[in-house]
Amino acid sequence: MTWALVLAPDVADDTRLLDALETHLEGFIGRISEVGRLEDALPVYESGLPYQQRMMATALSSSLQTSLLLSGLKGASGAQLLQQGNARQLFLAPS
Repeated sequence: MTWALVLAPDVADDTRLLDALETHLEGFIGRISEVGRLEDALPVYESGLPYQQRMMATALSSSLQTSLLLSGLKGASGAQLLQQGNARQLFLAPS
């Protein structure tokens, strides 16, 4: 399974949405940075989420775990992968 996020052209005008996305991404990056292995940061089961969001989180986690295995990155450090990929620069607006 491949994941992609395609935003509407006018999404840059929605500051509330952009703020929410940035907050969520910062939380995810923080979560990845705190664990030893990237797999340990994936949302396998998030009891606080509504049902559909919980199922999407589980599906995403499963997909990413398979991708990590197939790419030879299983057991890799989340912090190291973030540093290599410059995730903060790619996804977060400069502060």
